[in-house]
Amino acid sequence: MRPTRIQISIITVLASTLWLSGCSKNPAPEGERPDSAQSETSQSETSQSGTDEGSQASSEQSSQGQESAPKEETEQQQAMSAKGKKLYQTRCATCHGKNGKGEGMLAKSLDPKPRDHTNPEWQDSVTDKEIATVIKDGGPAAGLSATMPAHPGLSDSDVQALVDYIRSLRSEGSSNSEG
Repeated sequence: MRPTRIQISIITVLASTLWLSGCSKNPAPEGERPDSAQSETSQSETSQSGTDEGSQASSEQSSQGQESAPKEETEQQQAMSAKGKKLYQTRCATCHGKNGKGEGMLAKSLDPKPRDHTNPEWQDSVTDKEIATVIKDGGPAAGLSATMPAHPGLSDSDVQALVDYIRSLRSEGSSNSEG
């Protein structure tokens, strides 16, 4: 069956809307600081530890820090995972589906079908860098479909959160390998 002009027009409008919404630059959620602000805080805290009082506090923190470091790392990982999931739901789920199986609401109108991010064979076949390139620069940058839009407004941290989230979608029982 060959698509009609109306179907092509509808697909074009939907794809354009998706592309425009996917390329918008969303501000960082409230409570999150940019990476540069976090490193400035770390540097000022480090420079203050040069005093005797600071050294004492520093040694107390280091003995406590050994116990709290895994907790902080876990909290950071949880925050990053939540960030990746939120970005995925707002920027990727329309085509890839909320569970990453390539069954989003626009999937039926796209050719080729969106990638199934749960597919273990695909997961094993790509590097994090390749996934990041497709997210940031779009499908054509990696020799893939032009229906995969670029997201140049995403920060490196956002892209990494998405890559990590996509990796977390891996499922050993996946059967759809298209996209």
